[in-house]
Amino acid sequence: MLKSLKIRILILILTVPVLNLEGQSFAMVRDSSAIRIAGTSNLHEWKMDLRNFDCTASFDLDGHGLAGITSATFKGNSNDLRSDNSMMDRKAHEALKSKTDPAISFTLSWPVKISAEGQDFKTDVTGDLVIAGKSNKFTIPVSGSLRNINGKERIDVIGSTRVSMKSFSISPPTFMMGALKTGDVVTVSFSIQFEEK
Repeated sequence: MLKSLKIRILILILTVPVLNLEGQSFAMVRDSSAIRIAGTSNLHEWKMDLRNFDCTASFDLDGHGLAGITSATFKGNSNDLRSDNSMMDRKAHEALKSKTDPAISFTLSWPVKISAEGQDFKTDVTGDLVIAGKSNKFTIPVSGSLRNINGKERIDVIGSTRVSMKSFSISPPTFMMGALKTGDVVTVSFSIQFEEK
């Protein structure tokens, strides 16, 4: 009797579908993704775009839509930050230690559950943000939507967060012998589109 019960339990375990803890892998759609850094100075506002970067993520999809984010990684290089002013670029690259520590990265610390309303969702993601060789834990509010385009699932993710340069041991750039001083806090905004692999 006991042996028969054990056999039935074993058969039940083997026939129940395995939960996909890894999630479904998605790749970034480069032409539809952008990252911008904006800041202030004592004379005017400024902005820079990250011209080249890569981001991958795994999402949990259930029968109702998007259920969670299981992993996410972002990689960029501070040398790829560009504005419409070459002097601004040079000063920013110096401040960001682009020659010695150019890597910019973000790695999700733990999976995130999502309660989507239809195709749209909002959540917070927490991870390790590395800039100029220094790592800080950051929580970033994000929102987006899940859509099916030509038979493939696409997920749009947008977000924005304020970052203190001093928290990464970065001295805000100055120009013209200190006459122009940039503010310590910058706003990092991103719009990233993912497509299932």
